[in-house]
Order: sequence, then C-alpha cells, then structure tokens
Amino acid sequence: MPKRPRTPTRDLAYGSGSVVPRNGKWVARWFEGETRRAKTFPSKEEAEDFLRDRRRRRERGQSLPATHLTVADLIDDWLQRSRDD
Repeated sequence: MPKRPRTPTRDLAYGSGSVVPRNGKWVARWFEGETRRAKTFPSKEEAEDFLRDRRRRRERGQSLPATHLTVADLIDDWLQRSRDD
C-alpha cells in the first residue's frame, strides 16, 4: 500500500515528533514539511526537552520550515494565520 502524502490536514502536525532509543542513546525525530529530521541525545529527558522547545518556538511563530519558501508563500501563510486568530 502506498504511503499517504503529508498534508496540513494529516494527523501528524508540523514539528511534532517522537523520541526513540538507539544504541544506548536517544533520538528525537520530527518532520519539517516533507523532510524527516533527527538529532541524537545522551538521555531521553534531553531529547524530550528538545522536542518541547521546538513545539513552543513553532507555536510562538519563531521557527520556519527549512524549505524553499518564497516571500509570497510567507505572506499567504501569515495572512491565513491572522484570519484564524
């Protein structure tokens, strides 16, 4: 069965992620747009703190996806979010 494409309405929200054990360390995994990112930490708590911090920054509007956005895309996104508030 083919994978469903990621869309804004899909249940996995931008910036959400998970923490998994790997080789005695902990890996924080999350999505930025269509790209899966990962970062390794010595403890589970540090990995969870990292993901929480990413979510907080996203909620405050302090982080943007690492994609090739145009100014028009940013303006459209800003206008959409201001309408939702």
